Amino acid sequence: MRKIAVLVLLAATAVVAQTPDSPTMQALLLEVRQLRQDLQTVAVVTQRVQLLLYRMQLQDQVVKRLEDRTNGINSQIQNMERMRADSDRMVKETEERLAATQDPNQRRMMEQSLAMFKRRASGSDQGEAEQQLRVQQSTLSGELRNEKAKLTDLQERLDQIEKQLEALVPTRPQR
Repeated sequence: MRKIAVLVLLAATAVVAQTPDSPTMQALLLEVRQLRQDLQTVAVVTQRVQLLLYRMQLQDQVVKRLEDRTNGINSQIQNMERMRADSDRMVKETEERLAATQDPNQRRMMEQSLAMFKRRASGSDQGEAEQQLRVQQSTLSGELRNEKAKLTDLQERLDQIEKQLEALVPTRPQR
């Protein structure tokens, strides 16, 4: 313990004994200033990267919400198309059975069913609802493209920062 104290005392004496203009002192001061500047640069870069990552997370959430909404509308449109196809098929089947039926009571019931299927197949309410969904689908598709472009831009900016950082960090020789 005593030896360490003596060494520290000798080192402190050697530093104090050097004049402020000595080359060793100037080199140390220059190194301290460079370290301070490097730390400030790292702090600024770290903040920029954190902000960019946060913005990317938010943008990714926006894109996911739009994708979910678009998928929901696409599903609704597919269901409407399937219902219309089913109604068209029922109209065709009922017309075929009606043409083959001779019993007047069955014919009357089939004619009523046929009229109901035709109303469903040509339902203006369903057509209007489908048209509104298609407008929403088109609008959401445009929004989704825009938001994906923003996300891509943020990713490119992050890639640029990464490349700049790689250029700043010197490669270390292997030992």
